[in-house]
Amino acid sequence: MSGSKPLVTSASVREYFELAVSEALEKQPLSATLGAAGYLVDVLCHYATADVEQLLRPVGVLLVRVEKKSAGALKLSELKQVGDQSLYLSGFFWENVKRRRLDPEYFSQVGGRAYTQLANAFDRRQSDSALSEIYAELASDFRSFVDVLFQVRRQGEPKAALPTL
Repeated sequence: MSGSKPLVTSASVREYFELAVSEALEKQPLSATLGAAGYLVDVLCHYATADVEQLLRPVGVLLVRVEKKSAGALKLSELKQVGDQSLYLSGFFWENVKRRRLDPEYFSQVGGRAYTQLANAFDRRQSDSALSEIYAELASDFRSFVDVLFQVRRQGEPKAALPTL
């Protein structure tokens, strides 16, 4: 087994994903901000321990339901969930999305729309302009961030160890 890469060499899941995202970003023609890179790490850490059932909910239906709600913290939280889930599924589980004959463009549109709405909501709040910028960046470069998560997934993990949805 000499020359093979260990599965996880860092002390924590967060450190592992920080390194993996950094390496993946170096391979992409994307100049992501530190805020966006950190956000990707947060998404990966969240879904590393998330219930698989949470990932099986159709994001388009969730987005339509959320958009009908009046503004508030719950709406923002649910928009974040839709954007994050779209990003994670279409990036980390790209092959599963293709195998299930789901259109990757669907996830890009749903996730991008959720992040755009978040950016607009946080832009109206003067104290949350940094979040607004991160969400705007995620929305405008959604497909590139999907590619980053796909690269993270492929780094060091044997395919048999990854769950299929």
